[in-house]
Amino acid sequence: MLVVEDDASIREVTALGLRRAGFRVDTAVDGRQALVAWRARPVDVIVLDVMLPGLDGLQVCREIRRTSQVPILMLTARTDTLDVVVGLECGADDYLRKPFDLPELTATEFRLLLELARRPGQVFTRELLLDLVWNHGFLGDSRLVDVAVQRLRAKVEDDRAHPRLVQTVRGAGYKLSTG
Repeated sequence: MLVVEDDASIREVTALGLRRAGFRVDTAVDGRQALVAWRARPVDVIVLDVMLPGLDGLQVCREIRRTSQVPILMLTARTDTLDVVVGLECGADDYLRKPFDLPELTATEFRLLLELARRPGQVFTRELLLDLVWNHGFLGDSRLVDVAVQRLRAKVEDDRAHPRLVQTVRGAGYKLSTG
């Protein structure tokens, strides 16, 4: 995972929290450093601040999208819907508004979100999610997936009763909305 954030305190707290959750985290302080790090070592996810010195997050996102479909989560202090739309049009997979509370997203919920974000729009069966998120060969109850999805929705959805991001596909499983 690559965390790109020019604010040292946000960068370090985010990286520390993700490392404690079991993720390998590289960091970058600006857009140019982000591209160098991304080219040097492939990552599964990029957490990318929008307002960076030099190359901003939107420029970095466009450059990465030229050759890669790695999931990109944009961090922004901006709340204007237009800013979010521009970021998504540049190729970002989703937005997270600052400030955010990292300790609330458990490692399991983060892995669930990661797997869904890797292939937005694809329907994942409960059994496949058990395999991907809880490791190969896990013999758990598929209701475990339902509970994890509900907990994830509580943290990422504006209205848990009417989820727009993590959607249920009746009789099939779950998918991450593509828009």
